[in-house]
Amino acid sequence: MPAPLDGFLLAAGLGTRMGALSLCLPKPAWTLQGRPLLQWGAAALRAGGVRTLGCNAHLLPERLRAVAEGIEVFEEPNLLGSAGGLLHARGRVAGELLTWNPDIWADAVPFDPLRARHREARATLSWLLVPHPGGDWNPVWMDAQDRVLPKGVARPLPPSPTPTRCGSRSGEIRCGSDSRSLPKTAEQRHGFLPVMDSDGR
Repeated sequence: MPAPLDGFLLAAGLGTRMGALSLCLPKPAWTLQGRPLLQWGAAALRAGGVRTLGCNAHLLPERLRAVAEGIEVFEEPNLLGSAGGLLHARGRVAGELLTWNPDIWADAVPFDPLRARHREARATLSWLLVPHPGGDWNPVWMDAQDRVLPKGVARPLPPSPTPTRCGSRSGEIRCGSDSRSLPKTAEQRHGFLPVMDSDGR
């Protein structure tokens, strides 16, 4: 019998807000400081005491699975909705289940106070909402090689025909781009996707 899950990463989004970037790699597989966002989320949950993790995968599940070391991956061929992926954990949770959106990065997450308050209230569900001090959106600038530039770089590139903006509100990272010209269906995307080497580059 599989081990009970005590952590789950909701990773089955379509990545539509990121436009063409998501046509070749699901957002949780993107790297930040050399580590996939999925693994940053896993590390946050493990630092909060989680031992056994699962995640759902929809868009390019094989590429998400490739960066999901130590995480049980549940493929979701048909999207189950915003938190529908938690259905994969049904019958696998012995106590509490901490969840995380792996396209969010945080230095430290106060899981201990959240868990304590959850237990004190004897709640069925508890949310951790964190206000974002920077407002709704923060600009993100790219260099000529399409790498995100560090905060405070003096000369960003001029806006591209498909500008991208990122930011967070209440702890959720939101990114958007004008993707009207991008293929909308899997059939249209065939041939549009870049070919990746076996090592993921």
